[in-house]
Amino acid sequence: MKMLLSASAAMAVLSGGAYAQISQAYVGLGGSRVDADDVNLNAFNVRLGADLNEFFAIEGEGLIGVGDDTAGGVKVKLNYGVAGFVRARAPLGDGFSVHARAGFGWLEAEATAGGMTMSEDESGFGYGAGAEWMFAGPNGLRFDYTRYNMFDDINVWTVSYVRRF
Repeated sequence: MKMLLSASAAMAVLSGGAYAQISQAYVGLGGSRVDADDVNLNAFNVRLGADLNEFFAIEGEGLIGVGDDTAGGVKVKLNYGVAGFVRARAPLGDGFSVHARAGFGWLEAEATAGGMTMSEDESGFGYGAGAEWMFAGPNGLRFDYTRYNMFDDINVWTVSYVRRF
């Protein structure tokens, strides 16, 4: 029994210390281009994440629609979206890395035609890839492509400023 308690205590101390050493938070702010069929929309992007180690991170992001687009006489606007991802990263040196990510997202859009407005939300799986360049210590630029399986597939291109803490 003493052996089990000692081993448990040692694991708790070691895992807590290891987590504190490898966890690094980051925030990203930028712009996104949302392409869905014949509609192209812009959005403000906010991202919060934490590196679990050198190769994996978890992150959440939010989109706030900016402006609208018209297709076939229907005005379409992205209201907002939220998503969560697991990210796998490959550091390449000199502050440059590439990554792939997969997760789940939810978007709400609005369509107006003939004086009638309808809102619709949909959720789906998202996956993508990108690159990050930390050009000055904790400051960097990030480029992402994400494809969502919702609203007949949506492609999102994002450029953002990244700050690591």
